[in-house]
Amino acid sequence: MTLLCVGRYRWTIGMRVGLAALALVPVLASAAGVVDIVECGQTVESGQVGRLRGDLECEHLPTYPFSPDGVRLNGDATLELGGFTIRGTDPVNSVGVYCHSGLRGRCRVNGPGEITGFWAGLNGGGCRMVLRDVVLRGNTNGVVGILRCNLDARDVRVVENEEFGLWVSRLRARDVTVSGNGYVGVSAGRIKARGLTATGNGAEGVGQASIRGRFGRLVDSAVTGNGVTGSGSRVDQLGLDVAGAGRLVLRGTECGRSARLKWPRVVDSSDDRPTIVGSYGCRDD
Repeated sequence: MTLLCVGRYRWTIGMRVGLAALALVPVLASAAGVVDIVECGQTVESGQVGRLRGDLECEHLPTYPFSPDGVRLNGDATLELGGFTIRGTDPVNSVGVYCHSGLRGRCRVNGPGEITGFWAGLNGGGCRMVLRDVVLRGNTNGVVGILRCNLDARDVRVVENEEFGLWVSRLRARDVTVSGNGYVGVSAGRIKARGLTATGNGAEGVGQASIRGRFGRLVDSAVTGNGVTGSGSRVDQLGLDVAGAGRLVLRGTECGRSARLKWPRVVDSSDDRPTIVGSYGCRDD
């Protein structure tokens, strides 16, 4: 076997060929892990990357599943929208992207691109979701992840959805706009956001329900002009921009009116209401 000497290192031709082959393995594996998304209802498995090849039109069907979901992501799966739109026609039962990551994985949806016309643009349970450069517009709800789902959002617009904008367990957000939604703009058990804009939502712009001493924060954000419809039966008729239970720190944040809430120890009916015990220091408090 031929030896090649360079300084104090010795390489055989066989070793070099072997290393070259190993270098190709990640490239080949990556190519094998790409899934073309060309129709509604496709699944992207953990470790794979699904890439839209055009707009998806998920129309109501005469037979099962009647209104197909757009795309399902399992485990550490990624969806690349590639500038295209996932569009539904059933705002009652359908989901644009469903995340089934589990608590160890992360579902990722990367834009640019738009998800519209579904009951939930993005939905999951017991999951971790990552959104980048995505528009969620004209759904019943933008994101629904109340069953222990954490959302990490950046450069995202959640606008003109009929009910909730973002409704998750925990939210980490940067440069996110949540505006013109029919009900609460952002609702989460814990919120950490920088550069959040929440305006013109029907109920409060930001609502946090933190427990056990945990706290959230809004930094360099604008939460103004919310509570425009006075919908609902609890604190929604107060025209609040920020409402929440637990500690919420506002730094460099503009807001009109806020309320710090205390809920009953036991909430056993839909008529139970929180008590306003203070504010978060907004302009009109």
